[in-house]
Amino acid sequence: MRSLMLIAIAILIAVVQASGTQQATGTNSVGSEPAAPPKTFVAGKIAWDHYLRIKGDVKPPQPLLSTTPSSTNVKSGKKGTVTLLIAISEIGNVDGAKILRSLRPDLDRKALEIVSTWQFAPATKQLVPVPVQMNAEVNFFVQ
Repeated sequence: MRSLMLIAIAILIAVVQASGTQQATGTNSVGSEPAAPPKTFVAGKIAWDHYLRIKGDVKPPQPLLSTTPSSTNVKSGKKGTVTLLIAISEIGNVDGAKILRSLRPDLDRKALEIVSTWQFAPATKQLVPVPVQMNAEVNFFVQ
């Protein structure tokens, strides 16, 4: 369990660092076709344009709490990664998320549950906390 948490934190840090150069494209994993409408855990619509991209003088949020419950271990079936776009508020809470790369409907729901509990030190622009959007990944492993 502890090793899974460390792996998840390491992945989250890597995603935060890489998100400054990655952009959500709205395409599927092949990259040529439009993606299916995103799934989100937030009731209502997120004003995604309110959340800045991490680039230039926008400094990324730092993970404070990123839980990875043992349910990321799947007993059978597909293992892999769910890629999400997450919206992080000025105070470091995850306001919403949408699936960019799906794995399986039940694992997608679990990934949305997991990221909804994450907390961050806020992103900043010129030392002022700002809302941002960034990519995140949740990995699922076969036991």
